[in-house]
Amino acid sequence: YEHAGLDIISTEEFLQAEAMTGRLRNKTSGTPIFPPNNRTDWDGMDPKPLKEYLRDVTLTPLAWKPESCIAAFPSDDGPQHTRELTDMLDEIKKDFPRTRQYMDKPTEVDAEPLERLKEAVAGRVKE
Repeated sequence: YEHAGLDIISTEEFLQAEAMTGRLRNKTSGTPIFPPNNRTDWDGMDPKPLKEYLRDVTLTPLAWKPESCIAAFPSDDGPQHTRELTDMLDEIKKDFPRTRQYMDKPTEVDAEPLERLKEAVAGRVKE
């Protein structure tokens, strides 16, 4: 299942569309740079050279700590959807969930978004 507003593509498709057309630029110099050996198909290959290349051309929030922060996306575009997400997080902060609440009783995948988000943040460091 894919969200209508989120087009999932393969790494190869991304590299063909963005890297091989010169759209990915070195963060420091601004010069377009291409993947190692101009390779776009990395299936079965050592990913280290690709990861190093991507670090040179993308914002890499290495300080991000997933144990205390999660990535969340609004249900659709528009400020009202961003507000819905913010409201859910504000609601969760009122009674911050603990991991043990979900041990052996995970939230159903088709549960309401608030309930799913509660489980996702459970046990993370409260800020």
